Amino acid sequence: MAVVVVALSVTTVLGACTREEPRAAGRLTVDGRAEVATLEGDLVSVTGARTLRSGEEVRLVEGTGLLGLGDDRAVEIETGTSLRLLFATTSTGRTEPRAELLTGDVLVSSNGAEAMLDAGRTVVTVSGVARVTRSLAVSVAVYRGSAGVESDGRSVSVPALRQVTVPAPGLPSRATPLSPSPSDRWDQRFLGDAVDLGNQLAALSRGFSAQLSAGEGTSAAFFRRLLPGLAEQPFDDTFIDPAQPGGEVLVGAAIAVAGTRGNFVTRWADVFAFHADGASWGLVALDQSVDRAPLLASVDAAIARYAAPPGSELAGPAPSVGPVPPTTAPSGVATTLPPTTVTAGPPTTTTATTAPSSGGGPGGGSPGGGVPGADRGPIDLGLPVVDDTLNVVVDTLSGLLRSLGG
Repeated sequence: MAVVVVALSVTTVLGACTREEPRAAGRLTVDGRAEVATLEGDLVSVTGARTLRSGEEVRLVEGTGLLGLGDDRAVEIETGTSLRLLFATTSTGRTEPRAELLTGDVLVSSNGAEAMLDAGRTVVTVSGVARVTRSLAVSVAVYRGSAGVESDGRSVSVPALRQVTVPAPGLPSRATPLSPSPSDRWDQRFLGDAVDLGNQLAALSRGFSAQLSAGEGTSAAFFRRLLPGLAEQPFDDTFIDPAQPGGEVLVGAAIAVAGTRGNFVTRWADVFAFHADGASWGLVALDQSVDRAPLLASVDAAIARYAAPPGSELAGPAPSVGPVPPTTAPSGVATTLPPTTVTAGPPTTTTATTAPSSGGGPGGGSPGGGVPGADRGPIDLGLPVVDDTLNVVVDTLSGLLRSLGG
């Protein structure tokens, strides 16, 4: 009998030693209130911080919550979201804590080791920052870095500023541009500046397109004059879609010139493909790592060059317009004025400079009412052909009026 008792005691002790206690899987911090369903079957209210064990579930009732998983990995929780904590084995054979999204919205971030999140039969692996939503479908939107989405053996990679949807297990969609909401706090945190920049660039694009006449903005020479940086690139007419508004080409070209990801040809293709897929110009600029202030300055300067008078310093060199007539304005742009004929009075010899008046008519003209401003020196509008012609006309009329009044 004593032997049996001893054997039973040893068995009990060994069983107690080999029984695995649930391990701590994460640390929950709540600004508001959450409810935790414990392994013992209790429902515990949490208003501060609590360590969660593998197998426990948490639902955020109100406010915001943060679940730390170690190794600089965290999950932010929205109100109404439910999670379960668990341990899982990675592809490298490592066992680590992760969360399973039961319903709602979470923001998964990793600053080092990848963060993994289960959503039913879909597994999301995040290197950076990504939003994961589970309702009737699972959606993954990447703010920074990238994410891998695997569902029933099918996988897709999601770069930054793109999103995918899994409407049913095994059916992940292709990646498409994000569509930020002005009322969403996560969108505003990560994309607020890009949204604002996109609105400004869209307004500049529309305004510039409205200034162009038919046929303008369809040649490489036109945009090389507006964006000097294009002169350093392998840029020709084949890059331009004639059906695309000139303002769109201008903004996209400015982003491609300022970008640093890949060569110019690759940047140009990526810029216009991403925008054509639905990305705002602000997201396109962010995707190309182009800073806001220099980009806006470049577009503003290009529009100013277009509006500046030909030949001015601001306008820059004008594009080639073919053979130049004998009489031309600055920069090789031909200017033709109709001949001026005086039919009254005797012929008058004129000079380029009119002598000062000794009397004062309206506007400082000659006695008897000369041409206003004729005695103020030669006209100088910065256009030699126009200036010379107008000075001849003014001097001729002045001489005629003097002879009639003398």
